[in-house]
Amino acid sequence: MAKKVLSVVIPGYNEGERIGKVLKKLFSVLEKNSLELKTFIIMVDDGSTDNTFKIAKKAGAIVLHHPINRGVGAATVTGFEKAKMLDSDFVITMDADDQHEAKDIFAVVNPVICGEADCTIGSRFLGNTKTMPLFKKIGNILLNIFVLVFYGWRGTDTMCGFRAFNRKALDTMNFRIDRYGYIAEVYREAKIHNLVLKEVPIETRYDGKRGTTFLDGVKIALENVTRGA
Repeated sequence: MAKKVLSVVIPGYNEGERIGKVLKKLFSVLEKNSLELKTFIIMVDDGSTDNTFKIAKKAGAIVLHHPINRGVGAATVTGFEKAKMLDSDFVITMDADDQHEAKDIFAVVNPVICGEADCTIGSRFLGNTKTMPLFKKIGNILLNIFVLVFYGWRGTDTMCGFRAFNRKALDTMNFRIDRYGYIAEVYREAKIHNLVLKEVPIETRYDGKRGTTFLDGVKIALENVTRGA
């Protein structure tokens, strides 16, 4: 029986300082997986002007390149398309900035592998938020309300980019390619297609330089409102 395929999609822009470290830890975790999955790491360099592409390639990832910066939505969709070409059964998305813990990968994907959900969302609020800046906590609460009002999903960390999808979700969800909207569109698509979502606790690191800002959150909300949510 052929092994199931798991692909990890990592969109990134000018992450040359961190992407090597991120990929090293990720390869280490995937090599120790006990699920006997065939794994791929797909890094989408979204028009970086630094050495992100070169470092990711040297680290051993499958690296795709956008000639110009198109935003996390377009970069993620590019990664999804490559994952489909690799016949992936499951896909994980992670940030390229070393904010997410590679060791949480299997906790995030296990509910999808076991058939408990079509998509899982990592939640920092189900884990430890002591190091999360206050403005991020407030921003997340506001965005959680936005998702609840427009899509009916009551989540604790709706904007987290650490997620897992099964092939059904990947083939069913129709994401509009834009800069930020993809992050919230998961909830719209899940509602339309009756897909099962589940939150999973994760750990996150902050150093003041990484992660989605409150302003990014406002842009996410505005993009979805102006496009009819």
